[in-house]
Amino acid sequence: MSPEIVASRCALVIVDLVNDILKPGAPFEAPEAREEIVPRLKPLLELARAKGMTLVYTRFVSQSGEGFGADPDGTEFYEEIRPQAQDIVVNKSRYTPFYGANLDLEEELRRRGVDTVIVAGCSTAVGCEAAARDAHTRRFNLILLSDGVVTRDIPDMGWGFVAKDDVRRVVLSLMAYRFGTVLSVADLTEALRQP
Repeated sequence: MSPEIVASRCALVIVDLVNDILKPGAPFEAPEAREEIVPRLKPLLELARAKGMTLVYTRFVSQSGEGFGADPDGTEFYEEIRPQAQDIVVNKSRYTPFYGANLDLEEELRRRGVDTVIVAGCSTAVGCEAAARDAHTRRFNLILLSDGVVTRDIPDMGWGFVAKDDVRRVVLSLMAYRFGTVLSVADLTEALRQP
């Protein structure tokens, strides 16, 4: 059963849509995120802001100075969907924005009266899934946007190669089965447009 979607009680968490992933030629480039997810999310972000929804942007900031999150330009949010002044920015040192971050996200969301967390971004099976599971663990209603997340193939780590479509299907199925609701961006948009 889907939770009631009241914009003022929802937080849309945008996971790791930063230059390191979205810029052409970036070290961790995910063209699908830039070409499909960003154009799909832009109108939703505008509508969410207009309806008074809390927007949360997360980015991984390397503590070691190496790898993903090490380049300051790479950790900047992608220009087309940057946060605005009223949005929350979470600098995180783990995959989840709820632990090891520059602020206590749960406390901030509770202070704002949020009871539902909506997750979108990159990557479905890492940052988005971590945020979704932790939101559920903290007793927020959870919505994962099926076409608002993107993932990669998983190389053979001893159990065989896993194609990104299989990764996506398993994560979305598991989220819907045990953790919350899975909606498309269009379904969420339609729900937000209701009076």
